Amino acid sequence: MKKIKLVIDRIEGETAILKNGTESISFPLNQLPADLKEGEILNISIYRDGAETEAQKQTAKEILNEILNNGV
Repeated sequence: MKKIKLVIDRIEGETAILKNGTESISFPLNQLPADLKEGEILNISIYRDGAETEAQKQTAKEILNEILNNGV
């Protein structure tokens, strides 16, 4: 798991602009904790969700098989 520290640079309407040094990310404000203000620090963890990845692959295969089987 990788942790990233970001600062809330500014809030533009429903979007928070998060900065990590020279990099910036636009992120939906409603997906962040409530009552955040400019200048606050956020720690974000990023990790690979192998189980969810496999579940989505299986769903895609099932849909493709259904399309191919019904198209014949």
